[in-house]
Amino acid sequence: MESDPTRRPTLQEATAHRSLKEPDLHRAGRGAQVRFYTGIGLAAMLMPLNSTMIAVALPRIGVEFATGIGPLTEWLVTSYIIATLVFQSPGGKLGDLWGHSRVLAWGSWMFAAATLLVILMPTFAGLAAARIIMGIAAALMLPTAMALLRIYVPEPRRPTAFGMFSSLMAGAAALGPIVGGALIEHFGWQSVFIVNLPVIAVSFLLQLGHTGKREERRPQSAGAASFDWIGTALLGVALVALVAATSATAPWGVVLIGGGIAAFLAFGKWERRVAAPVVDLTLFLRRPFTAGSVVVGLQHGNMYAILFSTPFLFDQIRAMSPSEVGFSLMVLMSFMVLLGPIGGRLAERIGPRVTVLIGSACAATGAALTGAVFTTASAWPVLVGLALVGGGMGLSYGPAQAPALSSVPRDKSGMASAALSTVRYFGGIAGIAVMGAFYTEGASAAEAASHLWGFWLYAAAYGLSGFVALGLPGKAPSALGATAKS
Repeated sequence: MESDPTRRPTLQEATAHRSLKEPDLHRAGRGAQVRFYTGIGLAAMLMPLNSTMIAVALPRIGVEFATGIGPLTEWLVTSYIIATLVFQSPGGKLGDLWGHSRVLAWGSWMFAAATLLVILMPTFAGLAAARIIMGIAAALMLPTAMALLRIYVPEPRRPTAFGMFSSLMAGAAALGPIVGGALIEHFGWQSVFIVNLPVIAVSFLLQLGHTGKREERRPQSAGAASFDWIGTALLGVALVALVAATSATAPWGVVLIGGGIAAFLAFGKWERRVAAPVVDLTLFLRRPFTAGSVVVGLQHGNMYAILFSTPFLFDQIRAMSPSEVGFSLMVLMSFMVLLGPIGGRLAERIGPRVTVLIGSACAATGAALTGAVFTTASAWPVLVGLALVGGGMGLSYGPAQAPALSSVPRDKSGMASAALSTVRYFGGIAGIAVMGAFYTEGASAAEAASHLWGFWLYAAAYGLSGFVALGLPGKAPSALGATAKS
């Protein structure tokens, strides 16, 4: 049947056409913007907050459940991070299929339910299971929050928005142990989880009123594309095997690495064949997406390596007190938090490529300086080096993420956000594994000082991230126009 050019479109067709337009949050007024940013920011910050805040609760939990430090960290910390890592890509895909606001709400309520389970569980096994559920809920929340930023923030403002988002995530991770310590001292270990409930409630209420939800829905129904269960399983096996290999001894480490690589290859082959993949591998054919993902992965890996190795070095070489070590790490994280929005603003003026180059150069200089002056009499040069590292990462994160996600179609925002976030957290795990290869707890000052060359490795990785940044757009977002066709 031939179409009639004079026929008026049906309501369904008109709605589908409107849904393809890029919604602009900044037309909605200042109040709507504040509610939107605060709502999704509070939801997203729960993941890093709960990954670090629990650290100070582990001794009390161990006493109550008569459990040693090994099972505590394995089942309450590592399992949470692995669950988040494995389920991020499925979470992002579900957001693309069913709506990111809806999936974010599901994740929020699942996180609240898991929080109640953690508090009420009478056994350690039940507590561990609740933490895994909490990790799965975080995997639904984080990529959908990033996708909502991609959808509702206009492209010229995305570097600043993602810079602020990165600062919030880093600040939540840094404040976790501080907030957790204060809560436990006055209210017991359960309080580090109870605090999640009011945060979730406020986040949910703020999200209820944000505009444009109808524009977010995809024109086709969610049932038009089946969920890729096989691809999800293969990706999960690959990630779990590779993460487990970072702490395994030979020969199991080699076996796990081989199994993880084989699962990844099978995953890649399957994703190229399936009609609706959980991760569309053609995303990595887009140069800005690949460049931004690699920059974030490299820098996040360095951050975790420095964050976990520096306390050992301060203790073994400089014999610093825990409070002095904490202050030094706060310098690193504070500069990262403070310069995140500045990096976004700078990218809006001079472009993402130059901004990330500047940030990478600062971080590389800071890492090299920290390694060179670590054994000097004064601690101030070390603090300057850590400040440069944190500031450089703050300048880089937003300008790397914004063009990466802007380069993909809007209907793949969740999938792309999840892939980028998976690269980021896998980079962090790899950084910790590399750090553990040449740092030994309890070593003498001379032995520890011989490992300071690790900072030159970090400096080289930051330099490599600067080289990769050449794949980012050279112009400011306002001059680029629409880079992704919906």
